[in-house]
Amino acid sequence: MDILECRMLISLTSMVYVPFIEVYFFYDEVKITQAIAANERHAATKETTETTNTLMLEKTNKIAVMVKTKNKEKNYNTLNY
Repeated sequence: MDILECRMLISLTSMVYVPFIEVYFFYDEVKITQAIAANERHAATKETTETTNTLMLEKTNKIAVMVKTKNKEKNYNTLNY
């Protein structure tokens, strides 16, 4: 998976319909982790890899907070953070 595919994946993750986001979030978290590993293998420099991975992880954390907040508001208390 290249960085463009990973960015598309992250963008799609943000748009998932809330009641089902738990399922997609955990699925996409695995995909993002795989993308980070792929990016580390293919990055031209260590600095590029670290910057890209930081951005991907920040996005993942924002999604996690959003899911947690929505679950709390709608009583979808199915996630453990």
